[in-house]
Amino acid sequence: PVPASAPAPAPAPSALPPGAFADLDRGVASRVESDEFSAAARELERARSRRSEAAWIAGIDERQAALEKKAFDALPRFLEPALAASNEGRADEVERLRGFIAAIPAVAAEFDRRVAVKSASPKPGPAPSAPKPAPPKPAPPKPPPSELAAYKPKWEAAMAARDPAKIVATLEGVLKGLKAADAKAEAAADIALVKLAVPLRDEALAALTRLPKDQRVKLDFSDDASVVGSFEGTVQSADAVRIRLSTDAGALDLPVSELSDETLGRLHALRGDGKAAAVWCALRSLPEAAAKLDATLPAKYVEVAKRPAPREADPDRRAFWQGYVDAGMIRSRAAGLDRLAKLQAPRYRPFIDLLLEGAKEAFFSGTDLTMTGTWAAQEREKVGTVWLSTTDVKTGHAAAEVEYYALADQPYRAWVLAGGCCQEVFGFTVQATGLKGIDPKTKEETSYEPGDATGQAVKIPLMSLKKLHSQHVGPKEPDRWDWIPVPLPKAEAAGAKKLRLLTDQKGFAIAHVVVSATRKGPPGAAELKELLRDRPTSPRFTVSPGPASGKPTRTAYYGGHGGGEFEEPAPAGAVLVGFKYSAKGSGGRMKYLQAIYRLGEQTSRGGNHGSTDTSAELVAKPGYAVGQMVMSTSDRLDGFKLVFMRQSGGRLLAGDSYESPWVGAPLKGEAKTLGDGSAVGGIFGHAGNEVDGVGLLLLK
Repeated sequence: PVPASAPAPAPAPSALPPGAFADLDRGVASRVESDEFSAAARELERARSRRSEAAWIAGIDERQAALEKKAFDALPRFLEPALAASNEGRADEVERLRGFIAAIPAVAAEFDRRVAVKSASPKPGPAPSAPKPAPPKPAPPKPPPSELAAYKPKWEAAMAARDPAKIVATLEGVLKGLKAADAKAEAAADIALVKLAVPLRDEALAALTRLPKDQRVKLDFSDDASVVGSFEGTVQSADAVRIRLSTDAGALDLPVSELSDETLGRLHALRGDGKAAAVWCALRSLPEAAAKLDATLPAKYVEVAKRPAPREADPDRRAFWQGYVDAGMIRSRAAGLDRLAKLQAPRYRPFIDLLLEGAKEAFFSGTDLTMTGTWAAQEREKVGTVWLSTTDVKTGHAAAEVEYYALADQPYRAWVLAGGCCQEVFGFTVQATGLKGIDPKTKEETSYEPGDATGQAVKIPLMSLKKLHSQHVGPKEPDRWDWIPVPLPKAEAAGAKKLRLLTDQKGFAIAHVVVSATRKGPPGAAELKELLRDRPTSPRFTVSPGPASGKPTRTAYYGGHGGGEFEEPAPAGAVLVGFKYSAKGSGGRMKYLQAIYRLGEQTSRGGNHGSTDTSAELVAKPGYAVGQMVMSTSDRLDGFKLVFMRQSGGRLLAGDSYESPWVGAPLKGEAKTLGDGSAVGGIFGHAGNEVDGVGLLLLK
């Protein structure tokens, strides 16, 4: 191909990506709500060096000016107690109050001027040279603020902890130092009120276990930023670790530790007293819930509820939810359990151990299998949806792969419900993680790892079938079905393992795969119906698509090296959702390719690669993005299909996926696959008059 002219470099962005200041603004707002103006100022100054764009620097300057104005507006709240402390000679209290605004020079200077003027002692006059009339008596000193007024900032400081037990401990210490009856009465009332919320979590869970068996309840679960999932059903059982909820979609095990604060408040209110739940919700910045639970809640607690609670990023919590979401779908279950097993945070270990105990069996059907090669999904009477090999493969194999999580030192077994018409068509081989066997040619031990050149032959049960297809009439079709046992090695270490089934025969079909460490044989007809009924077909926890992030990492590259080389990163935060393409090159190969990216509801397009032509598009439906690209290549990009996976936040859920049609030249031999389910943040390759080859940039 003739090299195409190199594309002009993309112009530098004129504006920051959407939401660039979002996290910073939330943090500053939280500091300001707590009157921590110095902390907010330091946070803005630290943020200044994060980016170099002029728009970023201007935004920091604008926010610093706004912060200074807010600090000036709040200054009277610090001056009154500071003047009182100065009159009483309590320099340490003056310095503590000054610390709230000390990092903002103009405000600190005004504080110093006002406090110095108010607290300065009158200078003695010069010694009289002659008797003079006595000067008038100075005005009596301004009385210090009442003890009740001085109590309020101490109460505010205690409430900043947001934890009922810590607040009670702090206020009890304050109460010991109070003398005025009105201040002592208010402090005692606050202690009694907040004490109601101390046992709330335990009492809420106890209320959950006492619900009538037919009473439906709504449970929300959250991470450190938002609600991850909301479920409604009846409680089968609950303890300190797990809630088993019976939902319309089946039984679901849920982590007690991740119940949302509002859910805990609602559950506690079922006991008939909403006051404790209202205080709890106020401390958790849930003003609407607090007001709904108790309309008599003191106004100062409602004001606390309106302030955003400070939130620290919790990497362990995010890692837990990422693993749990993946573990909820069969196709990604092994990867999810593997991620959870590596999480050492004590908070999650009891629940994770329960999930891992369930890894002793896995059932795969339909889209749970990863298919490579000439397979087609078909419906078969009495069997349902099956994968059918549609072509005799001359070179290589068509492959079906499942991934399961194996516990250490457990003897796993597998069975495949396979279809065929004779022993030749039924014949298939297997590869598995850690599988070894005797090579029939060399008579020496060899490995049969997924991706090796050959697999271990599977022994077919005794069936009254012809040995060769040429010995009977009719097409190669799966008109006979049977469960076939498949050998698996004993896992030396726990982790995700792969099982790969290989065939070169047209007419071979796969319906289901069972992997188990406990069962002695395949499921019967009645049990199979139950397994199909309970099999999750969509993610139970979903998060709206959000910006993706990570280090762009190249996949393998497939194709020729003619034409001009290109590398094209996606816009910041966006992910690859499809291609505009033309398959009008020589022999039906790819003549043109243009990447399509999406961030939220905004779609953008990459550069033109190859020769522009009347083009079609393969684009993911809303909520999905490209997770893999399956392709065939020679010295050109011959053809491809895309595997679309659900986007959850900035990552992809391999367990909820679907495939595009194949486009371009028909597949010959074994296809190549790019991508591992990571979000795709760009493409690279070679193109001239046609598209020579392509690779993906994964966000790792």
